[in-house]
Amino acid sequence: MANEPQQIPNKWKAAVRSILQRSAKNSIITSGRARLEWESAFPFSFPYERNDAISKVLGDPLLKGKHITGMTEAGEVWEFFAFYEQRKVYIKINLLPNGKVIILYSAHIPNKGDQL
Repeated sequence: MANEPQQIPNKWKAAVRSILQRSAKNSIITSGRARLEWESAFPFSFPYERNDAISKVLGDPLLKGKHITGMTEAGEVWEFFAFYEQRKVYIKINLLPNGKVIILYSAHIPNKGDQL
């Protein structure tokens, strides 16, 4: 079947993890939707906890996701699932071409089912 989940490239995961762990100003662009839906699902958490949860799952060498094409912004986009406070969270991230900035498009409880 087309666009089945596949292993996310290690180079992409390492670059995104590095950005999340540094949390340097202007290196993580968070969409309004991602911020609001994360805060709604986890009202007592902080952005660094979200970033830590995403970074942790990106350390999994067997992590699978789907490569997304056709986004407005240039870059390499992947969607995958992470876990935070024992809840499954849908994540979609764009690593911009310069390799130094990510756009966090989505970070919320899955609203389209349990599959990517």
